[in-house]
Amino acid sequence: MELGQHLMLYIKLRELANLYLVPPLKAGDSWKTVGEGVKVMDSSGAPPDGLQQFMTCSTLTARASRANSTRPLTDYRSVLDQRPLRPGKVDYEAFFNRFDPFTLCMYFYIVVFLFAIGSWLLWQRPLAKTAFWVLVLAMVIHTFGLISACIFRGGRR
Repeated sequence: MELGQHLMLYIKLRELANLYLVPPLKAGDSWKTVGEGVKVMDSSGAPPDGLQQFMTCSTLTARASRANSTRPLTDYRSVLDQRPLRPGKVDYEAFFNRFDPFTLCMYFYIVVFLFAIGSWLLWQRPLAKTAFWVLVLAMVIHTFGLISACIFRGGRR
C-alpha cells in the first residue's frame, strides 16, 4: 500500500517536473524545477527546502484530506517567506499574464485582415490606413510580448 502511494507521488511529480516550485536558497540563486529538486533528493537523500512541503501538499490533495491540508500549505508558505524573492519581476510577470499580449495581437491581426478586405471592397484609402496603423500597434504589442518572454526566461531556451 505504501509503495503504491510512493509510486503515485513519483508519477505525479514527473508530470510536474517542469514547474518552478523549489525556492532559491540564497540571494542570486534561481528557482528550481520540481524535476531538479527530485534529482537533488535522489543524489543527497534529502529533498531541498520547499520540495518536501510541496510533496506533502500534493499528497494530501491526492488523498482529499482537507482536515490536514492547511498545515503543509502553511509550512510551504513559511519556506517561501524565508527566501529572497524579486517582487518587481513577479509583479511584472503577473501584469504580463493579465495583459496577455499574444492573444490581444491575434485579435488585432484579425481586425487588420477585415480592414484590408474592406479596403478592397469599399472605402479604399481610409480602411487601408486604418489597417496599417492597427497593424503597427499589433506589431509593437507583439514585440513587447516577445521581449518580455525573453526577460522571464532569462535567456534560456
